[in-house]
Amino acid sequence: MRVLHFIPSLVIANSSSFLKYKLGLFEAMAKGTEILVLTSDAGNMQIDGAAVKEYSPFKVCVECGKRGFGKDLSDFRPDIVHIHACWNFSAYGLFKECVRRKIPVVLTVDNRLSRWHLSSRYLFVKLPMWFMFQHRMLSGVEALHAISEQEETWLKGIHCIPGLRFGRCVNSRVAVVEAFNIVADKSAADMSDALIRLYQKVIDTSPFVRMTENERQVEDGLLKASLFADGDEIHDKSFLSIQLSKASWRRIFLHSNDEGVLDSLIGGLSASGMEVPDVDVGNVDRFTMKRNNDELIEKQVLKDSRISKIKSEGALPPLESELCVAMVMLSIKMKHSCAHRSDFIRIYKMLRFNDYDEGLVKDVLDRYGVSKFAARIMTIMNERYVLGEGFMPVEPLDDKGTETLRRKLFKSEVQ
Repeated sequence: MRVLHFIPSLVIANSSSFLKYKLGLFEAMAKGTEILVLTSDAGNMQIDGAAVKEYSPFKVCVECGKRGFGKDLSDFRPDIVHIHACWNFSAYGLFKECVRRKIPVVLTVDNRLSRWHLSSRYLFVKLPMWFMFQHRMLSGVEALHAISEQEETWLKGIHCIPGLRFGRCVNSRVAVVEAFNIVADKSAADMSDALIRLYQKVIDTSPFVRMTENERQVEDGLLKASLFADGDEIHDKSFLSIQLSKASWRRIFLHSNDEGVLDSLIGGLSASGMEVPDVDVGNVDRFTMKRNNDELIEKQVLKDSRISKIKSEGALPPLESELCVAMVMLSIKMKHSCAHRSDFIRIYKMLRFNDYDEGLVKDVLDRYGVSKFAARIMTIMNERYVLGEGFMPVEPLDDKGTETLRRKLFKSEVQ
């Protein structure tokens, strides 16, 4: 694992009795992990086993500063970035670049969001900075690292405006890894090991971000193999020649599990004559996926009258009704970026392995304003799952709207 640590000043950390634990933590982590420490002021300090690089805070405010962070990320290629900063604009610049590159970020604020810190210069300094960048960074990182249980309570109690007690928690992904200098019988190595486990948890939570093109190709190939095996069709086996590591299979299994198609993936392995890797996804420690918002979808479904109207049409046969409802449901999920691969495979199986009245389904889709969306989805179904036009209820459409759907599916980590 490669970890990039961002800390505003190593000199200040070294002179602080509280923050000095950072140096011991970096040295302990460098013994078993490749790390880079990015700081604006290193002085003459060195960290055994770790590379230390200085950046210019002034350049962060101009375009070359952003490119500078981009170069650091490109050169080091970290698996995860750990930012040790609060109320720091340079940290926000690095965070934005990590978001653009889909690099997961862990944030440590070191009690800087506690009540007594917030009260200092709150109205004229902290509150403007909160709305300028701090709120975005706090809510956007993959995990918050609390150095004590007390800080965990503070972080989980911060809402849309710090200091006010209302609204949703800004970020509920808070993990406690206590600083070794404030806890008895705890060493820097213990803290380092706990943080490494946290990093792995963050990485496992969003496996698609770390998946390579080869891994995506294998996942696609296995899902197609599973679908084509049911229809006795010949499928492309070029993906079988790709060699993958255990870590690659871990990412593929975790992503397939997130998309609700793990059984299909395992079926594809069997259909292709491949050995099923030993990956126990049920015992992997992970955070809750941000886009798994079932409650939101339920509310939107209740608001949308089309589904209830389709179900209430007595003249519509059960299969045709189910297919039209599935298409409307997919349009709702796509609108809120909550679609999964299981939604596409479910529709594929209904279209491919059942006899249904295509004209009747098309009429219903036209009547409820979903036919154009369905036509675009058919294009994607043909590309991703090789669904032939003879099985489609509407003629496929490939336009700007279809390209928008492709980008949305990739951004949502579906494919």
